[in-house]
Amino acid sequence: MYLSSTTSLIAFVVGILSSMYLLYNGNKNNDVIFGIITLGFSFIQLFDLILRNNPTCNTTNHIFSTLTVVVLYLQAIGTCMAYYKNNTENNFFNSDSLNSYYIIFTIFIGYLMFWLNKSDICSKVSDVSNILKYGAYGKLKENYILLIMQIFFIGLSAMILLTEIYLKDYDTIINSGVRYAYLPFVAGVTFIYVMIKEVDVFKNMDVSKEINKISEKLNERKIPIDNPKDSPINPIKLLDHSASFVSVASFLATFIGPISIMGI
Repeated sequence: MYLSSTTSLIAFVVGILSSMYLLYNGNKNNDVIFGIITLGFSFIQLFDLILRNNPTCNTTNHIFSTLTVVVLYLQAIGTCMAYYKNNTENNFFNSDSLNSYYIIFTIFIGYLMFWLNKSDICSKVSDVSNILKYGAYGKLKENYILLIMQIFFIGLSAMILLTEIYLKDYDTIINSGVRYAYLPFVAGVTFIYVMIKEVDVFKNMDVSKEINKISEKLNERKIPIDNPKDSPINPIKLLDHSASFVSVASFLATFIGPISIMGI
């Protein structure tokens, strides 16, 4: 997989067309949710295209680098609002809980945008992997708390939706399993791809030797990984690559639109 301006343009066009179809012609309530999800990732692909063609650290680059954060916020809030607009009864989460989530997330995003705009933000294409590194997430490496909080709020939106759909419409998940499994699949592929391209963690590694080493350390009741703080697969260290994760994941996730249209 080689990401470029061309792939971003293709993903944007496919995403916009499929999201419009889902939003206006979807046959099921959840089609609207997947339409909003696809639309959000499509806009990020548009930003990707603009930033790849404007690598200079100027005002345009700064604006579109930070707008990625806003789009992910609107995507999370919009999907929840769309679901509860069409499903007003017998919900697991009540309106007070949802309104609290909306308000707290909005306040957090307001502060996050203020924090990001206090300094210069610039997105650049990696010379190693050709992955666009979003400047906003490059800056957030300096503040893990803010980055983890954003991930938490976005994840909370996904948890709310999956809980409601699982409890009220479990058959939908079974009958349309591919589209519900696609985003977790994207997360897994993105992780592996970025690790290979950015961290080189799988290159020049003797897997059997590493497994034997871990087994020996476990038998000796020692920590299985030498210097876990500096390990490239340390969960905290992985946050340093969030700029690449967002770029790759948004490209792959855009294709959830066509998958949803197929109803699989």
